[in-house]
Amino acid sequence: MDSRMCWFVTAALLWTAIGGCRSVATQGDVDQLSKEVAVLEKKRDDRRAELRQLLEETKTQECRATRAKVEAKVIVRRVECVKEQAKYESCIAKNQARTSGSGFLGCLLGLGAAALTGGAATPYAVAGCAGGIVAGGVTEKKCGSPPACVKTFNVIEKEVLQQEGLESISTCE
Repeated sequence: MDSRMCWFVTAALLWTAIGGCRSVATQGDVDQLSKEVAVLEKKRDDRRAELRQLLEETKTQECRATRAKVEAKVIVRRVECVKEQAKYESCIAKNQARTSGSGFLGCLLGLGAAALTGGAATPYAVAGCAGGIVAGGVTEKKCGSPPACVKTFNVIEKEVLQQEGLESISTCE
């Protein structure tokens, strides 16, 4: 056989092997392909439903995380405010104790002087009481004024929400 004939026979065999002569599919082939398409469409729909569910769960988790973050910031700010207020109140209490102690000591010294002088130094008793109270009260200025956050304690949550760019804390439902 010459080389042209070999090529022709080879081409004819290949054409037959790949189904070149059969151009019409049988009903069984169509049914089988329809079943495969239906299975693939079902898988696609299932994956889409799973994706929607995962997206919903992600949104819920993001909401919960944002809520927890805001609530934590509010708690921290309120605790800091309460801490400042406690420090201020402690200072006031210490000063009141000093004032009481100083007033008592001043009165005691004034009364002692009055008793030693037979009543002639009674004005010293009054002056001693007043002097002790004034001496104790001088240290009260060390405390300064109450913390400013006390006046805004109830709006701390609103301030934190504004900082986070939110209007309210979501319920994440």
